[in-house]
Amino acid sequence: MQKELKDAMNIFEEKLLSDIFIIPLRLEDCQIPLELLEIQYVNIYENNGWEKLIHAIELGIEQQNEEHVLFEENSLKSDYEIVENIVLYKGSITDIDGSTFQIIDSIFSKDNKYVYCQTNAYVVPLRLLNVEADSFRKINDQYYSDSKHIYIMTQSYIVPMILHDIDVRTFKILDRGYHVDKNNVYKLTNSYIVPMILHDVDAKTFKVVNHRTCIDAQNSYIDTDQYIIPFRSGSKELIKWTLVKWE
Repeated sequence: MQKELKDAMNIFEEKLLSDIFIIPLRLEDCQIPLELLEIQYVNIYENNGWEKLIHAIELGIEQQNEEHVLFEENSLKSDYEIVENIVLYKGSITDIDGSTFQIIDSIFSKDNKYVYCQTNAYVVPLRLLNVEADSFRKINDQYYSDSKHIYIMTQSYIVPMILHDIDVRTFKILDRGYHVDKNNVYKLTNSYIVPMILHDVDAKTFKVVNHRTCIDAQNSYIDTDQYIIPFRSGSKELIKWTLVKWE
């Protein structure tokens, strides 16, 4: 155990103070090793111990994802050059407007007229003709929007998919794959490439409470490992659902 702790601490010394790399767990009330005194630990035996641990792990994953995205963005920027307002992509001249060109993330860029999508399938970025460049923005690593539509990027398609009938102005990402707008509650799972609409759930009052439970003004809902959708607490009735329309 001493060797493993020493190896972990050697790596930890290379991290930033804000990085979540080691999470000491106390299974019972005991003395903490001197090497770990300055690191935030979790008392797993307390009532909220598991929730604190899960929260710390989720924060650590978010940090790693942000570092990965930053690395990809830097890699993407190295593919572009702007010389006297002429945009070069991997050394080749493009018709992108250099005076308004901006990189959004590792996939998308835009100028004042068009949004461009970089893929490994083509040697040049794809021009997306039906996307509004002025209002196009990134919501998170999967979702994007313009003033009319929500878009989702999946591994199955090289361009973003348009999700219909979602209210752009009120669309909000919650925890654990849940989303809401003013009309519906949605859930994105690994089983489908687009979100599911959860019927008869109150979108205005819907909240994610913890890693298993959600609530609205009328009901509580429980997530299990057995089903991809939650069931209503008490009745154990699975929520009815349909897939969001997409193209």
